[in-house]
Amino acid sequence: MRKSAIVALVAGPALALGIAASAATAASAGTAFKTSTVSPEHPDTTGVTCSACLQGPNGPIWANDHLKESVTVASAGSPGHYNVTIAVGGSSFQGFADPRANGEAGSDGTNSGGPLFSQGTISGSIHYNDITSSNPPQALPATLAPNTGLSATLNQLFNNGITAPAVSTHYSFNYKPSVTTPPVDPTGNSTDSWSQVYSQVG
Repeated sequence: MRKSAIVALVAGPALALGIAASAATAASAGTAFKTSTVSPEHPDTTGVTCSACLQGPNGPIWANDHLKESVTVASAGSPGHYNVTIAVGGSSFQGFADPRANGEAGSDGTNSGGPLFSQGTISGSIHYNDITSSNPPQALPATLAPNTGLSATLNQLFNNGITAPAVSTHYSFNYKPSVTTPPVDPTGNSTDSWSQVYSQVG
């Protein structure tokens, strides 16, 4: 789940003028605006060279995620400037390639980017500091369209009003392989080569 996820721009639902105005007032007053959504088919990318990955516009895709996204928006200190946090607790992944580089989660690097079927849970969050938008935040739909990446989620959140991207972005995601269904190689043989929590931090 790198911060650069596949972008599939989908227009968000229109809100009544009064609701949009109250969201802007809340954010500018320092009161957090909150919304949530589910991204049922979220493409997850990796930074390793990946022969077994699908190739997307924002990097190699190694897994398909089911994300439960809790979004919090706060004022960044001046009108039209926002800090956004997207947390993904209670989410899961289905992997088909090994996203780990040498030294990550016990990997020796020999299978980096190679086939590896895995599943488990995801927890963590990504923080966008000082996004500039001409539109206030709005409620997200209950479920996002397939292949909606985090950039597209932000565009929906601000109704395509972002005029300047985040000044800085920080993320930390933890992938915990399932104990009951350990990772397997493509032949179906179980392997303990991924028995530790794998983290992506940036």
